[in-house]
Amino acid sequence: TILRNETSPISRIKATDYADNLAARREAVAAGAGEALMLNTRGRPACFAMGNLFLRGPDGRWLTPPPEEGVRPGYMRAKVIAKLQADGHAIEQAAISLDQLRAKGACLFATNSLWGLRPVAQLDSHPYEIDMVPFGG
Repeated sequence: TILRNETSPISRIKATDYADNLAARREAVAAGAGEALMLNTRGRPACFAMGNLFLRGPDGRWLTPPPEEGVRPGYMRAKVIAKLQADGHAIEQAAISLDQLRAKGACLFATNSLWGLRPVAQLDSHPYEIDMVPFGG
């Protein structure tokens, strides 16, 4: 398992050093997954190997880890946050626990500039509800 070092200033910069991310994704694909969830050194979800994560909890509240958790604050992440806020949704940048990720009724989304915002169907053996219109269409 490859961890994101949230204490490194490089973890918050979109640079060319994606070696850890690529290795994590390769490990996940070899295990039959389509993408890798990357935990930080505190054991908390930071991002996906190839993108950021957004969680809509069972209460409808949106969460995404802040840069201090080891997140690369890219264009699409900023765009999704702005869209949620513009549409009147509560969005909090806060540490997310594995228990929150696995909460019944939660919806998990992966985002990057290539994918846009896409729903995650399953994480390990935990299935998610799929919402194709996450912003309430």
